[in-house]
Amino acid sequence: MPTKKEKNLRLGQLGEDIVKNLLNDLGKKVKISIDPYDSKKDITVDGITAEIKTQVPFVTRKLFSFKDNQTAKVSNAGILYVVSVGTDIPGLKWRDKTAWGIFECINPGEISECVSYLNEGELMKGVEFRFFRKIGEVPEEERAMLSFWSCSDAVKPK
Repeated sequence: MPTKKEKNLRLGQLGEDIVKNLLNDLGKKVKISIDPYDSKKDITVDGITAEIKTQVPFVTRKLFSFKDNQTAKVSNAGILYVVSVGTDIPGLKWRDKTAWGIFECINPGEISECVSYLNEGELMKGVEFRFFRKIGEVPEEERAMLSFWSCSDAVKPK
């Protein structure tokens, strides 16, 4: 059974691959960071640094989130991409807007309205959905893998 850390790493890798595939399909020039622990970027897109996060969004508060220790990396990126893993929570108002989407936020460092909160004792930063635009859908064939590797109780593999 994989540990939470292993699951998070694999989930992040899958999300990065999904974003790279979409950007390539959109005709963007994508370069990957060779160093998996690059403190400045995950990729560059048309020469602009980009950070990619893969997660189940905090739908009840309309937030995409990242760990506090990632604030500098996210803030210094020219683009923030989020791969939103769908949830199986019925009746959530924002489910259709955020489930299984790929979202883009240009100049995330200019967002001064981050929300801080604790998640399992870890300080998190949240950015409201309104700062993002949906640029694509998560391919159907990738959804089960993302659900499997997610650590969220809200996600169930189909």
